[in-house]
Amino acid sequence: MSASPTWPGLADELANAEDVFLPERSHFIPMEAPELVVSHLRELAADARG
Repeated sequence: MSASPTWPGLADELANAEDVFLPERSHFIPMEAPELVVSHLRELAADARG
């Protein structure tokens, strides 16, 4: 993918949202790189706990 397929303004419309662009991945990120997804989710959960 050469550009994020997500509407550029989407993250701005959602509280605490972030658009993560991974040009080396397709939209099957959880199947292609599960360790990356788990790492990101753990980081988000840790941030939410403060």
